[in-house]
Amino acid sequence: LAASKDRAYVTVENNDLLRGLVVEVETGGDVTNIGSILAERGNVTLLGAAVNQNGIARATTSVSLNGSVRLIAKDDATTRPVPGRVDPISGEQINEAIARRTGSVNIGSGSLTAVDPDLESAPAVDSQPQPLSNIEVVANDILVESDALLRAASGRIDLTATPDTLVVPGEVIPPPDDTQIVVEEGAVFDVSGSTDTVAVERYVVEVEARGNELRDAPLQKDGPIRNETLLVDTRRGTPFLDFSGSAASIERSILERTSTGGDVLVSSVGSVDVASGATVDISGGQLNVTGGVVRTSMVESICVVYYISEASTDRIFNRVVKVFVFETERYGQIDSSDNPVLGGFQPDYVEGKDAGQFSINSYAAKFSGDLRADVITGAFQRQLPSGGATGLSRPFDQRPQAGTLAIRYFNDVYLGRAAQGANDLVLDPANIRDSGLDRLQITTTGLAKVASAIEVRPGGELIISSRVAEVDAPITVPGGRIAVTTEPRGGVSDSRLSVGSNARLDASARWVNDSPLLNPAGATDLLLIDGGSIELDATGDLTTVAGSSFDVSGGARLAADGEVVAGRGGSISITSLGVDGAPTRLDFDSDVQG
Repeated sequence: LAASKDRAYVTVENNDLLRGLVVEVETGGDVTNIGSILAERGNVTLLGAAVNQNGIARATTSVSLNGSVRLIAKDDATTRPVPGRVDPISGEQINEAIARRTGSVNIGSGSLTAVDPDLESAPAVDSQPQPLSNIEVVANDILVESDALLRAASGRIDLTATPDTLVVPGEVIPPPDDTQIVVEEGAVFDVSGSTDTVAVERYVVEVEARGNELRDAPLQKDGPIRNETLLVDTRRGTPFLDFSGSAASIERSILERTSTGGDVLVSSVGSVDVASGATVDISGGQLNVTGGVVRTSMVESICVVYYISEASTDRIFNRVVKVFVFETERYGQIDSSDNPVLGGFQPDYVEGKDAGQFSINSYAAKFSGDLRADVITGAFQRQLPSGGATGLSRPFDQRPQAGTLAIRYFNDVYLGRAAQGANDLVLDPANIRDSGLDRLQITTTGLAKVASAIEVRPGGELIISSRVAEVDAPITVPGGRIAVTTEPRGGVSDSRLSVGSNARLDASARWVNDSPLLNPAGATDLLLIDGGSIELDATGDLTTVAGSSFDVSGGARLAADGEVVAGRGGSISITSLGVDGAPTRLDFDSDVQG
């Protein structure tokens, strides 16, 4: 729906988030939706000088085609050449329409703006990228009324308030008073991950051991294993066999492909106000794995039998073991086999998926809403996230990555203290702790002050980058990363970092007890035994005073077999550099452990 009092421009958008055409108007009118609009695997756009979304605006996303909803209040469109683009047939310059003047978007109480998974979509393999669901809102002032729901499972919700579409936050200071995003109590932004159910048997694949599959195991290339068809559990793998080609054939449904949390971006040249009782949900989804018989091959080397997952490249294997696997009644049938495999029953379990990110980029802001950034952690997910794996590629035994709160700000930011100025941002440490965040990232041109105790999940990160930083309260990130950086910003050269007597920077690891006496059903605690890191990097003076402390001590693990495994201590880095080569002062009087 587009409202124009004169001209409308239609162009093709070169944007992966939008399928369809882009419409701009020269003199916009009012657009109001009080009914229901649905675009299956397509785009819904409401465009005018004033946009009122009071009904249902909904699209769907499949495994190959994404849906999107755009609520765009802008006009004064003109055309301009697209640099470097000409018509391949006529050779004429290609132009695009651009509208710079923005208006108002009102998302009414009880309305639904959604891009949902297409449940009739066929599954797909991982080599086929999953298109991203997208909700975009652009205006000078945006009002999201109480009980309005914006939903895009594992997708992206992007709100931008600007008086001019070519102006970004920080370019106009002070900004216009009416450039704002207001989110009322009861409004919900939901990009949480989906939930799906799969059978455990789907993880077992057949691999024919030919030259390419054995290329990293030269001792096996001409041995009796060559040309055998082996069964491999892709979750546990095998050291001597490349099974990636077979693993790539596993298909995932649209629900599993949208099981990770998405992103919510709120950007304003002016202000952002998220009221108490509003909700931003970036939490991860989950995969319910139903139990079944998992059968994998076994091989023999000098009369010793090895599971395929434990068969190393430095042994010559004489044969594939032929065993009678199982005879069990299931679904009214008797199953038996004489294959080179060993079977075992795997009970039901849950595999949690990564959460997403909530970003605020504005000149002034208030955030009093509820942030849901947590993840489900299954019984097997005991390892810390590592190796660069994300989303659906994360190994089944790694803990899913909880959510990120990223703040980019142009005034002072306080953690746990009343604001000193009208435009200061105050973050509630209790809200951060209860949200389940893994990462808190704060970037500001002014002061960043930690005034109350703050906790981030074990293995997480707290990163502060500002012109001036003051830490005078405990920061606890077990086995994680605490990083504070200061440098001149916003044309002001006064830059410094101080750590007060009430500061306790704790990135120490934990004691993990896997004793069967305490864990008769099996241990599930996170294996966090290595200390984390603390980094203070100041361009300007850096001071820490007596009474403050830094702790990156390692922990230990008592394994189920009684073995004690000691963790490693972490690292502490302290750097102070002068501004433009000027002398700087470094005073360090903190206690250190680790």
